[in-house]
Amino acid sequence: MPCNKEESIIFGVFMCIGMVTVVSFYNLVLQGFSTFTVVSAILQFVVTLFIAFIAESFVEPAARKLALSLPYHKTKERTLLLRLPFVWFQ
Repeated sequence: MPCNKEESIIFGVFMCIGMVTVVSFYNLVLQGFSTFTVVSAILQFVVTLFIAFIAESFVEPAARKLALSLPYHKTKERTLLLRLPFVWFQ
């Protein structure tokens, strides 16, 4: 996870670019390429990226708080990956 605000913004931008790219391509495949124009695709990408970044900015602090509140032994970091799925069932 990002350590400071600058890293958090950069991480958020990269995550939003990746998610918007995949979802836009998926929607394009579902709708068919007959309605595809470069200008509309770029406009849709920019608008969706802006909305996704705003939504991610509101969700990220709550997600960070939830992730850091999960109980695990900080001294045994190797077992974290093995124990994390089972934390919900204890």
